Amino acid sequence: LESQAQLNQFGNWLSARKQQWRLERRKRQRHRVEPPGVLTEDEKTCSATGASSFECDADDPNPCARKSNNNQTMYFDEILEDEEERLTSKEEKTSCQPMDITWIFDSQYGAPDDIIVNIMTYLLPSDHGNLLCLSFGTNFIFKQRSDMWKTLCPKHWVLPRRPRKSWCVMYITKIRAEEEASRKRSDDLLIKANIIIDKGDKLEKLMKLVRKGEKDFEFSVNYTSGVVLERNSLTNIAVIAKRHKIIKWLIEKKGADIESCDRGNFTPLMNAAWNGDKHIIRYLLGKGCDRTKVGYNHFSQGLAPATFKGLCAEGWARKRGHDEVADLIRFGL
Repeated sequence: LESQAQLNQFGNWLSARKQQWRLERRKRQRHRVEPPGVLTEDEKTCSATGASSFECDADDPNPCARKSNNNQTMYFDEILEDEEERLTSKEEKTSCQPMDITWIFDSQYGAPDDIIVNIMTYLLPSDHGNLLCLSFGTNFIFKQRSDMWKTLCPKHWVLPRRPRKSWCVMYITKIRAEEEASRKRSDDLLIKANIIIDKGDKLEKLMKLVRKGEKDFEFSVNYTSGVVLERNSLTNIAVIAKRHKIIKWLIEKKGADIESCDRGNFTPLMNAAWNGDKHIIRYLLGKGCDRTKVGYNHFSQGLAPATFKGLCAEGWARKRGHDEVADLIRFGL
């Protein structure tokens, strides 16, 4: 019964792949531009015999198969036409010129400071300084709103009565300094977590460390550093070290991203395929991870050549000699 169920599952997968392949083939046929006056194979046959297309269709030995193929082609054409209409409407929407709303931020004609502060709260504090780079006029307008920048300052800051710099410069400078300090603390926590994971599947120690980081400086389990650990997140580090308890806790309890990637675009599934870890691969596939993503080089290897187009998780498993793991990724059995 189990083998029959696996065969049925494989048959369903194969029929779906066939439909996808036929749809892609029909898409290529529609995009293929033929010069005028070029005859199709059926037209060439009819013209060679001197018969009309109706007579050729009447002499067809298998008209039912031809009719079913025509119906299938019409079905695929409808799908492709709907997709093209959606893309065209999306392009028309994105091609519209953006509305000029810089006047809203002008203190003489636009909204008052409290409204602008409310608008700014929907942006990340790190993006507030980018508003000064829109244009020279916008830069001048924003710098004139001293009360707005003073209101944006967090409550835990100690503000001077007579600042030597403008409120705009002081706010942006302190925000960037706080972000840099938070980045350094996150890097230190990531290094400590890596040491814990290397020693074993010690979930309790890691839980205490992560909770302390979340309480002190809002640490995120999806954080990746551009300086340490080859841009690996906690999930990738746990998969590399084969720490099953930690992986399940990060994904199920903390909502970690199962598609996080390192500097070589290696996802947790690719790292598990590199190690040949069937248990983690089954778990990640059950969570719906993408098996078609392409990675270029493992963190333990050097940089790949520029001509290398990368491999998916199945390809890396076969390259490492894990054929059973590759079949598991491909068929999901």
